[in-house]
Amino acid sequence: CVLVTSGAVAFGKQKLRQQQMMSMSIGETLSADVNSRRKAFQSQIDPRACAATGMSGLMALYEALFMQYGIQTAEILLTKPDFEDANSRANLRSTLAELLRLNIVPIVNTNDAVAPPPSQDSDLQGVLSIQDNDSLAARLAVEVNADLLIIMSDVKGLYTSPPDREDSRLLYTFNPDFDGARLQFGSKSRVGTGGMESKVKAAQWAVRKGTSVVICEGTEE
Repeated sequence: CVLVTSGAVAFGKQKLRQQQMMSMSIGETLSADVNSRRKAFQSQIDPRACAATGMSGLMALYEALFMQYGIQTAEILLTKPDFEDANSRANLRSTLAELLRLNIVPIVNTNDAVAPPPSQDSDLQGVLSIQDNDSLAARLAVEVNADLLIIMSDVKGLYTSPPDREDSRLLYTFNPDFDGARLQFGSKSRVGTGGMESKVKAAQWAVRKGTSVVICEGTEE
């Protein structure tokens, strides 16, 4: 399997926030204004710096978890231009094939430390633009001819409307040509970048390219 992950930015924010607290004096730490300082610090810091700071910790966590089962992992960072260049795409396919042959699980993430801000060409000439890890997973699944793309969320799956609404209904199957008009999307999560709308858009694109897709909850066994 190939695992596409997020979390580097959130991981980095936590590390940098801890560093800020350690650099403050005791008086500053105990002052009543400390919460506003924390919020100001988080709003000022560049997400790219957070990604660069947090990626090593995120990979160390995955390595520790997989090593409990005797499984090695490898890190691959990708950006949109990597899919636009034919040589880069060929190298990516070759690297993934070799890692899988060696029973090593590739951990893939967008290279947020250098990636440009997301553009609005979400489906330019039938090519899904990489704007978050949902679109990255879809592009990667199609690129390697994956049998199945599993997109995990913090809810049980795809609902007709936000799950907290009384009239919301869980969809066990979804056909974009017939069911698309019935969907109503809510707001994005506090730490996510795409939300369910991004997952559905990525899933639709992958399905049209011949890849089966499942959207499910990632916290249940």
